[in-house]
Amino acid sequence: MQFLQLFSQTRREVPADLSIVGQQWLARAGYIQPLEGGPVALLPLGELALRRLEGQIRRGLMGLGAMELGLPSGRPALPMVFELARSHLRSYRQLPALLYRTGWQSSSGLSHACGLLGERAAWGVEAFSLSGSQNPPPGEGKKEMEEMLERFFASCRLPVESAEDLSSAHEVTGRTWFYPHPSGEEQWLGCEGCGYTATPAAARFRRPPALEEAPAALERVATPGCKSIAALAAFLGIPESRTAKAVFLTLNESRLVFAVVRGDREVNEVALRRLLGSDRLRPATEDEIRSIGAVPGYASPVGLKGALVVVDVEVTHSSNLTAGANEEGFHLRNVCFGRDFVADLVADIALASAGDACPHCGSPLLARRGFSLAESRSYSPEFAAEQGVRFLNESGQSVPPRVKMDRFSLARTLGCLAEEHHDGNGLVLPEAAAPFLVQVVVLDSKKPEVAAMARALEQTLTGAGIEALVDDRPESPGVKFNDADLIGLPLRVTVSERAIGQGGVEVKWRARPEKWILRPEEVPGLLQARF
Repeated sequence: MQFLQLFSQTRREVPADLSIVGQQWLARAGYIQPLEGGPVALLPLGELALRRLEGQIRRGLMGLGAMELGLPSGRPALPMVFELARSHLRSYRQLPALLYRTGWQSSSGLSHACGLLGERAAWGVEAFSLSGSQNPPPGEGKKEMEEMLERFFASCRLPVESAEDLSSAHEVTGRTWFYPHPSGEEQWLGCEGCGYTATPAAARFRRPPALEEAPAALERVATPGCKSIAALAAFLGIPESRTAKAVFLTLNESRLVFAVVRGDREVNEVALRRLLGSDRLRPATEDEIRSIGAVPGYASPVGLKGALVVVDVEVTHSSNLTAGANEEGFHLRNVCFGRDFVADLVADIALASAGDACPHCGSPLLARRGFSLAESRSYSPEFAAEQGVRFLNESGQSVPPRVKMDRFSLARTLGCLAEEHHDGNGLVLPEAAAPFLVQVVVLDSKKPEVAAMARALEQTLTGAGIEALVDDRPESPGVKFNDADLIGLPLRVTVSERAIGQGGVEVKWRARPEKWILRPEEVPGLLQARF
């Protein structure tokens, strides 16, 4: 492809509308362009790089026997897959089935200043596997799908960390792969002692030993204006860990849930949804809270009726906590579980945070930040049954399948590659993501011998199945070399009068300083030996 056909321009100035270095290089090299209002456009180089990444995932999936679906964009894919399965899945003989689609996916977008890492809709691949009890789906456990994903990230030379991750009531297992980056708004926790990793919603942690103290007499105290845990603890001069936090939620639009955790912790809503078996859980309104006699900001499980009370296990071992009095401006000191209130359910519903003890070795969990690039989620057969998806098994019984979803965010992966692979002159893309493997720089293109050598090189590369980006613009050598460094293709081949005089063309890997002369017919072999 000729450079002038790219419909993009390189930029010398640093884009003011992008705040992360790698995304700035993508814009300067002509891969992306931020648009008014926040979205990011992929220019031809960016689109070609994205297709290179997509091609690897496609080949991996097809190697596992996957079949592609064409699904409408802008809608969650899993409900559409269930709809298709209700129509077409009949017998165990059709299983296991592995289906996939490519297209735009919703994501937890950040600011548009983050470029491809901030997009609220990112291009990627979603795979869905259905299986019966006798044929586990491709990729279940650490098998084909996970191995394919690890090979993909290795080919991109992209360091990633995976963490246990759960996001809904119906998931049996889940895992997310992250690229660590200080600008990332997604967080996971990791233990340096044993390697345990999990997102806060999925993380387990050891609770500190409870204080041994005798229950004291219940005491009603005035706490004017103390509607938050921080204000209450400051007013009474006690640590937040000596208070009980009340959180009201509404389940399935019909039942009020009163969750109680220690005051220095937050409620893990994912754990609560999984405990209650429903994702239809939302914050309760003030009217809903007052309808059972509770007072927002001063609520307490003591003497309360009309709500499902769910208490974190840590609260059951903590004596003499300070909790609301269900009366405006008042709290109760020395509240004890079992004596002053009971629970309908007791479970681990506190959210893990940095500093909590690892569940395996007890070392402190450390917070890590970055961008999610892939995720894998397995769902219970009961979830498929709720969606009306069933098949006849070997015994002629109607049973639901097991369902697994794997998602690959390729636009984000390209953005992370730019963060990982650049230097002071531009991008240094690995071959797995490079839109072309070779950039041919032609100097003195009007000279017959140079033009002839450039044509011979291009024909040789084309004959070997290698498409090159050919820069024969009437620009100075400095401009062309700077642009080649900006764009960051793996190999630069320079055709010039001087190189011809030395017996061929000059070659240079983008990531290395050495240059040497090869005959044009030797260039394809160099690339084939490397890649």
